[in-house]
Amino acid sequence: MRFSVVKRHILASAYKNGQVVIWDAQGVFAKAQTAGLSQTCKKFVFAAHDGKPCTGIAFSQVNHLLLASCGTDARVHFYDITQGKEVKKIDVNQNSSSNVTPNQIVTLAKQEQLTAIAFCADGCTIAVGTSGGRIVSYNLKDVKRSKNQLQPQCGRPISSLAFQRPIKSANKSDVSQVNSVSEANVSQASAGGKSQGSRAAAGSQGPQSSLPKAGP
Repeated sequence: MRFSVVKRHILASAYKNGQVVIWDAQGVFAKAQTAGLSQTCKKFVFAAHDGKPCTGIAFSQVNHLLLASCGTDARVHFYDITQGKEVKKIDVNQNSSSNVTPNQIVTLAKQEQLTAIAFCADGCTIAVGTSGGRIVSYNLKDVKRSKNQLQPQCGRPISSLAFQRPIKSANKSDVSQVNSVSEANVSQASAGGKSQGSRAAAGSQGPQSSLPKAGP
């Protein structure tokens, strides 16, 4: 189950029969008092993945209309949650076209399935994980070829995926203050280190330590 990042009252749930259900939780308690919860809050039901288990769902972080799901059928489905229709599909195991490099062609193993999915904050990139430990990313503007492939899990299933969120730039005044404080601290530390080092060298008659210096 996942809540929409943009529309906080919209959530989606996935099921073993391949269904993806969209719910509207706005005013849920008021609605539940007058009618059945499932009848009042359920917006759309998508029958996807050929009846095979749906293993992951993800809302776009930019487009409030867009939801994606992946399943054991090695397909990624995209839905318009306001119109209640499927708008695009990626068959991960059969993405090939002309002018495609070998790294852009995905061939899953016989029993390899999709197990996780995530949207990037740029709104154009999506990644899926597999039961074979592979991560495949796509640019939604060209889903006929993969954008990149990684295999960090050494054959272990990918259970979840997440993109790093972009870091907002700080105010220039804040940055300059931090830099000036840091430079002052570094200067004090350097001065203290030199004085301590000279005293230690003067009081020591034995050989210097052979321990390696710490890296930067």
